[in-house]
Amino acid sequence: MIPRLAWEGKLADVSDVIQPVKQLFTGTALRGVTYTNNSTKSKSFFAVPISQSGLYIHYWRNLLQQMGMDARQIPQDWQGFWDWWRTVQRSLARRNISNLHALGLPVSPAASDTFYTFELFLEAYNVEMLDAQGALRTKIPQVREGILKALTEYTQFYRDQAVPPTATEWTDTDNNERFLNGEMVMTANPTLSIPGSQRPDDQRYFEQMVTIPWPRKPDGSPLRNLVATKQACLFANSPNLAIAKDFLRYLLRPENLDVFVKGSRGRFAPVMPKLLSDPFWRDPRDIHISNSVKTLANTRPLYQVLNPAYTEVQARNVWGTVLRQAALGEITPEVATDRAIAEIETIFENWQS
Repeated sequence: MIPRLAWEGKLADVSDVIQPVKQLFTGTALRGVTYTNNSTKSKSFFAVPISQSGLYIHYWRNLLQQMGMDARQIPQDWQGFWDWWRTVQRSLARRNISNLHALGLPVSPAASDTFYTFELFLEAYNVEMLDAQGALRTKIPQVREGILKALTEYTQFYRDQAVPPTATEWTDTDNNERFLNGEMVMTANPTLSIPGSQRPDDQRYFEQMVTIPWPRKPDGSPLRNLVATKQACLFANSPNLAIAKDFLRYLLRPENLDVFVKGSRGRFAPVMPKLLSDPFWRDPRDIHISNSVKTLANTRPLYQVLNPAYTEVQARNVWGTVLRQAALGEITPEVATDRAIAEIETIFENWQS
């Protein structure tokens, strides 16, 4: 929504708020609040970064132990990592455990988690949907090839029954609830909301549940996490714009932002690297927060930063729609790939017309 409001000229330029503290932010955070005003055809800061979150992997150590599996043996290469979880599913099948699945990957157009998770798979296969100017790259053969590989792999988990059959109908809360209920051994989720919900229970939080980094890409290079920047914006026609900007300046003082972000108890992370020196973010006992911080060392913002038309791709959940169809066998991965590309191209064409 924010990229669209900026595009339509409805947001105030807050460059004067950010510039005095600009050097304190990560590059990803600054890119995450840089938008285009269509009227002036110029890019600027139309929001201020407050906090950030990536996509994290959680698993139940105790469930793996019950199956005699050692999580310390989880490979860090892409193929080995996912093959290891396939082994978990085969172990469950041998034990005739039908109410527990290895993976909690959403395959539903009703969940924003679906496109978020799948776009990390696209990142793994080096798919760049947009160039630096925000133009679509879907006409490039290598882009289609990468989409097809990611889509085929992602939906195969469902077809292999490593993912619960209900995953095609999930909303954003379902993978959280089902994982916490012990129906999946592993899941991926934006923010640390899943472990955060278990903080009152030391055994579940510190001993049973684990958060780990993503594996390396199939080509062996490090995988960039996709960062959602939590941000504050001001309407251009606000009658109290000066006062609102003064408040944001106050909030962006490092000592104030530190208190504000820590109030989420780790669900969101700082956008100012200097704040990460606080022991709260480095506690080796808290593997959820300390590992989440590690994954945020190599990131990029979501595509709507490059072109606001991509907000509509997400709003329609183009990826979720074709993933569900391919997972259920209604269409082939090839057809799903071409349908997604065609719809995305139409969205961009209509946006520009």
